[in-house]
Amino acid sequence: MKIANVKWGCGNFRILVLDELHSATFVKKMNVDPCEIFFVNMHRLTIYILPLLKIIFKKLLRNVPAINNLKELYLLSIIDSVNPSIIFTAVDNNKNYWCIKNYYPEKKIFLFQNGLRGTTDLKAREIFFLKRRKFEVDHIFIMTRAEKDWYSENGLKAKHIHVCGSIKSNHIELSKEIPENKLVYLLQYKKHNYRNASQQISRYLNESGENISYQEIYGKNIIAIRTLYEFCKSNLLDFEIFGRAKDEQSALMERDYLTYLGFGHINYVYRTSELDTYQYLDQAKYIVTHGSTLGHEMLSRGRAVFFWSVQRCFGRDTVFGYRKFGDSGEFWTDEIDPVLFCPRLSRFISYSDSDWSQFRVKYARAILPLDDKNTRLHQKLHKATLG
Repeated sequence: MKIANVKWGCGNFRILVLDELHSATFVKKMNVDPCEIFFVNMHRLTIYILPLLKIIFKKLLRNVPAINNLKELYLLSIIDSVNPSIIFTAVDNNKNYWCIKNYYPEKKIFLFQNGLRGTTDLKAREIFFLKRRKFEVDHIFIMTRAEKDWYSENGLKAKHIHVCGSIKSNHIELSKEIPENKLVYLLQYKKHNYRNASQQISRYLNESGENISYQEIYGKNIIAIRTLYEFCKSNLLDFEIFGRAKDEQSALMERDYLTYLGFGHINYVYRTSELDTYQYLDQAKYIVTHGSTLGHEMLSRGRAVFFWSVQRCFGRDTVFGYRKFGDSGEFWTDEIDPVLFCPRLSRFISYSDSDWSQFRVKYARAILPLDDKNTRLHQKLHKATLG
């Protein structure tokens, strides 16, 4: 967190949106009057002096639940001052937001899932101060029915759970252009100082609960890119790498990373907007990912997506992933060995439209539903926010 500026106070609004950085794109797709909304950016804080003093005063003089970290104190001071009837956030994996009802049980809390979740606990480093508190919201809009279990396994309760797929993907119309004869690899790049030997341990855990090294992540990217590059050459497919960057500065880092790995010669593309991202990938005939949310979104849009070694990519297991149907299947495998992977990839590029229709029926529960123009979201949201 960084402090952007300091203000004396803030007014009352019907709706409070937490984490503007993540939530703004969701809110823009909800047909909500912007005059009713107060946005908070939890990455670059605006310190509101009066609200902060008031909440500290209440904590000292009243019998309120203990507040054990500064971020939570700041959050509660904003809620207390804005006095919203509804609170939105697209950060569904932060327990601070699941704890709001411990302080404001009368507020309606709406969470919108912005990414597929792993089976590990939410932000384990925060658990020490969250014991003996209830984690509950009024409404959560999730991407797939299969993920309901994830929330209950983490002790999180929602009065109403709505399955609406990906709000961002649903909002953008499917491209009607014929896909180009190319295969796109979704780069799994994690920003860090990869040239500094002392900073090569990541926060990701392996199956034994140990932190894995960035060299291991490098290794998987090297294997994946080299294998896919050679496969495309042999099958007369264009090959492109699609980055996670959203701006030119981040893109420069990703290009540098690819050059560092020895792949500076391969065509690299990065997202410049949500619209560009989905429409660009709509035009790819094949997509390969280790298990990114974007890959699942593209599968929901009817695109051919292969999930390669999703369970072993960063030591993560995803509830949404396909391992519950076996370590390998029609469009996924847990194997990292290229010798075993390439025959599966050959079969993958030979599937017909009829094959994919059958897969969608067979794995319907695990595949994100496509809710065109967020029709279901708007209906459920309108009903839930009345009054």
